[in-house]
Amino acid sequence: MADSLRTLIDNWNIGANRWLRSVCYDRVPVFKEISTFLLSALWHGFYFGYYFCAVSLIIMFLAAKKLRRNVRPYFLQSTRRKAFYDWLTWLGTHLTLDYMMVAFAFVHLKPSLKFYSSLYFCGHIMVILVNLILPNKAVKKTEANVNENDTQSEKSRKNGQVQHENEEIGRASCRERV
Repeated sequence: MADSLRTLIDNWNIGANRWLRSVCYDRVPVFKEISTFLLSALWHGFYFGYYFCAVSLIIMFLAAKKLRRNVRPYFLQSTRRKAFYDWLTWLGTHLTLDYMMVAFAFVHLKPSLKFYSSLYFCGHIMVILVNLILPNKAVKKTEANVNENDTQSEKSRKNGQVQHENEEIGRASCRERV
């Protein structure tokens, strides 16, 4: 059961995914996802629904990446929160995908627009808002901005990690000299 659009796409049609990855995604220097979705639409045919679905999935994919980067860290503090987040992303992924795939199923312009307008394009509007509001990169907590709420053991663990990394660097430089 896929809990993200990435997982769902990676497991949808594995043979086609490999082909799209090797022919398009790995070769295109910029806009990799956009190019791959549009090539997939072209591969399916010349109906409006395929392209509308591809464009919808592009904006959904970009929004899903932003949501994961910006929201997921708040749910990693406990296994209960993480389980809730996993369930929420599973539900959100499948509901949004069902909504976006309607154009693919209808194929033609008129029934697709009739369906989406009956829902006031709410799915598209929400996904566009996520893309506009959330930053591309999540704000990272730096060593200089250690939170006052961190427990002493968390601070010790962080200091231990830095010390361990420094020891590894020291060993590597000793091996280079030998």
